[in-house]
Amino acid sequence: MKKNRKSNYVESLHKYMKGETNMALIKCAFCKGTGIDPFDLLSKLAICQVCSGKGKVEVKEPKIKCVYCKGTGVYPHNGRVTCTVCNGKGSVTVKSKTEKCSDCKGTGVAPDSLHCLTCGGKGVVPKVITENE
Repeated sequence: MKKNRKSNYVESLHKYMKGETNMALIKCAFCKGTGIDPFDLLSKLAICQVCSGKGKVEVKEPKIKCVYCKGTGVYPHNGRVTCTVCNGKGSVTVKSKTEKCSDCKGTGVAPDSLHCLTCGGKGVVPKVITENE
């Protein structure tokens, strides 16, 4: 019997509530944990759009610092919007076995200054496991 989307969501939510997921709660990189919009775009009282004013965000483990924005959560080419790779969190989820991306040399940046399409701006790609490993 095939599960529908709603039951999958409810099942995931139950696992999360019981602590059965591998999520990390980290400080929001975009607002630096303040919960306030760091650029006062709407007003001085506006909450951070990344963490919804909580100052903390969840990232699935294993995680690494976002190399595209250098962990700031801010898009590097326009300092007032969230990073397109980590969505403002400052960290990204990776596979457990990774190696440096050969296209961007681990920088996460393509020659046109956008994020590398091979690694998605993470700077790493899943490691290819050989028979000898």
